[in-house]
Amino acid sequence: MDTARTLVEFYDHDPLENIVSLLRGTYRKVVFVYFARANEPDPQERRALTRWVEKRFDIPCRFLGLPEHCISCALEHFHALLKEEGSCDFDITGGSSVFIAAAGMLLAHYGAERMRLHEYDPASGACLYRHPDEGTERADVAGTLAVTEFLKLRDIALLDGGTPIRYDLDAHGLGRDLTRLWESVRGNLRAWNAFCNTASEFYRENGRVVMEKEMTEGQYRGCQMIFRLLEKSGLLHSLQESREHDRMRITACLEIAYTSAFLYEKAGNLLELMMYRAARDCGLFADCCTGVKLDWNGRPQRGSNPNNEIDLVLTRGHVPCFVSCKNTNVTKEYLYEIMTMTRHFGGIHAVPMVFSTMRAEDAVRARAAEMGVVLMDSIGKIPAARLAGCLRETCAPRGRSNGT
Repeated sequence: MDTARTLVEFYDHDPLENIVSLLRGTYRKVVFVYFARANEPDPQERRALTRWVEKRFDIPCRFLGLPEHCISCALEHFHALLKEEGSCDFDITGGSSVFIAAAGMLLAHYGAERMRLHEYDPASGACLYRHPDEGTERADVAGTLAVTEFLKLRDIALLDGGTPIRYDLDAHGLGRDLTRLWESVRGNLRAWNAFCNTASEFYRENGRVVMEKEMTEGQYRGCQMIFRLLEKSGLLHSLQESREHDRMRITACLEIAYTSAFLYEKAGNLLELMMYRAARDCGLFADCCTGVKLDWNGRPQRGSNPNNEIDLVLTRGHVPCFVSCKNTNVTKEYLYEIMTMTRHFGGIHAVPMVFSTMRAEDAVRARAAEMGVVLMDSIGKIPAARLAGCLRETCAPRGRSNGT
């Protein structure tokens, strides 16, 4: 692409519509065109997109507002723009019929020396149309985005939850501890839920990791299977019981790194981190984050502030994927919930996903397919070594090989 050209982009409230051309080509400047009282960006959207473009591509970014949504008005401003810029590429991806018609008329007037048109698929980055056809094939792959880059594009606040959103699974034995725990309890995840729902405390003592749990006798009976499984796998030893009034206090040593103790605090941590590793290892995703707390309205404020924690946020190339991990049966309500989160935070091209340890009912599977929700279920039956491959198979485009 000629670096001396200016990109003229129809502004869209969906983020990927605005940036796919920038991810596919090289330009000296970008001008976002909008019609007053139609696709007009609000001040927050304008600031966020300007900052993002200038930081990512190191080029100027400006907005051109057209007072009337008609071809004559668009043509008048496009003539002036082309005179000012010298040569322009007009992106008609997602553009209004008025924008496209005016751009086509401008091309007919000035010719391909100063004016070009193109259209991309915002999700895949594939070139759908280019005039003039330069006769050279280019890979239909847009650039990649990190999760945090995409959130900044949307001006979505990433809230500090006190825990990392990316993990080094090779550090301090975390990956080893994760695998051993998964293989120990994956066949009894309902009992694992009950085990983690009892109060826990972890501390170091004489170089060992000690876990203390307080529970009722009934809870203890419900947790004994997990205690046995952990003992059998060598993850737990020196189990001691004591009674305080009507409560049981259980003390045991865990053969794990102290930094891995969070896996035993909340049942969902195990599944989320297993799928985080599977997503990282399957080769489909450019970036993987877990436990991402997002501000719902993008405007942090004092006191009560609506926010949501997304179990996993991934980017496949430049497209974000929002994932809900369920250690229970998937219901249609779960599908609607993740769809709402995905559209709100990611836009119309973002991909909603649900990962569940249990098999979904056929009706739920059918509804997920209708809604475009990627559903991976029965995860509890899958050994750790096979999870990445199964995830890749689930997410691979239908009708294409898994290597694409």
